[in-house]
Amino acid sequence: MECKRILAALTDHDKDNEFFNAPVAASCAPGYSNIINEPSDFGTIQAKLEANEIDGPEEFHRLVSLVFTNACTYNPPDHEVHQAALKLQVFYEHGCRKEDNLES
Repeated sequence: MECKRILAALTDHDKDNEFFNAPVAASCAPGYSNIINEPSDFGTIQAKLEANEIDGPEEFHRLVSLVFTNACTYNPPDHEVHQAALKLQVFYEHGCRKEDNLES
């Protein structure tokens, strides 16, 4: 499965910001758990991959997409995290995912 390689590419692409590599800290995001029902981040996805807890590319795609959706849902459009999520989503959709036939 190419998911590990794709996740590494996403993490590397976000290395300047590191917004998406770990769970959102409650102290940094007031009310996050009231707005976001299913948190997702690249570190958690990595741990799930290593534990074989992801059932194929469709589930991987869902979890990665959730990272972007959550960031855009919680943060207003002009916020740097929202903007970074949109840019990384384009990288994922038009680079990593398409290249590795992870289309749903």
